[in-house]
Amino acid sequence: MTARRLPLVAAPLVAVALVGALPSPGANRPVGPVVKTALIPSPILALPGSIRFSPTKVRRGTVTFSITNTDNDVHVFSINGVQSRWIRPMHTAKLTVTFKRPGRYIASCPDSDSPFAGLLTVT
Repeated sequence: MTARRLPLVAAPLVAVALVGALPSPGANRPVGPVVKTALIPSPILALPGSIRFSPTKVRRGTVTFSITNTDNDVHVFSINGVQSRWIRPMHTAKLTVTFKRPGRYIASCPDSDSPFAGLLTVT
């Protein structure tokens, strides 16, 4: 008689364990403000491209960048010592960075032969 009740008791425990392992509904939400970021190639090949931010100023703390690569080559985005994964042309990647101090931070694409650069102000 005890052997038959064991599966009935174990089944709810397994269900509770599985539900506890699921991510919370807000787990994929960005942390802090989202800064839309675009990698813009130069129309003249010899000149460097630019990195544009919207907004151009953020408060210190954790910021999520939504980076769109509008160039025809793959690129890596870097700011404050943190790098993104490779971003394919016409694709978007997210990168979360923490700024502990106010100031101006230079963003770049360190992988590129023709450099991209941009400036973000942290208050």
